[in-house]
Amino acid sequence: MEIVKFFSSLKPGETVVMEHDSSAVPSYALYLLLRWALEEGRKVLVDDFLDTLHVYKVQLELMGLDVSPSNPPR
Repeated sequence: MEIVKFFSSLKPGETVVMEHDSSAVPSYALYLLLRWALEEGRKVLVDDFLDTLHVYKVQLELMGLDVSPSNPPR
């Protein structure tokens, strides 16, 4: 999976800005990033200056994905 390879290339403290077009699903990219970080024992700081984090969480729940931070995937 290319996105996981990208996540693995990130350095601690690095800032990443995600740009996407209207057909993309940014909530799923955020989900993949956070799940990867949990599996790898890495920390992620989300700066939600557009107040979309709650919307993304609801979208992911509607997709049937587990968004609880205490349940990393196996």
